[in-house]
Amino acid sequence: MENKVDWQAVEQSPEFRELIKRRNPFLLWATVVWVVVFGTYLLMAALSPETMGERVLGMTFGFLFSLVQVFMTWVITFLYLRKADRVFEPLEQRAARVAAEASSRKGKPAG
Repeated sequence: MENKVDWQAVEQSPEFRELIKRRNPFLLWATVVWVVVFGTYLLMAALSPETMGERVLGMTFGFLFSLVQVFMTWVITFLYLRKADRVFEPLEQRAARVAAEASSRKGKPAG
């Protein structure tokens, strides 16, 4: 027996909407931070190569800025994983459970 999921019903369920409501602000924040830092790096490399070539702590500012980007990526990844474990995953499981229950009810004959 084929068990089809009504994806439109899943998208409109309160559980799924709560997941999206809680996840999207975090993703927006993380994206904006990453774009600002990376965009600043690119603009400085293009418009101010002399600044990027300045020596700071025994290395060039450009190299130091590159290390900051790597560190920032790790931090954002860590924050996302922590939030996913604590907030998003329980919401995902609840939404999946509700969707599975709705699908199994639809597949059963009335009576």
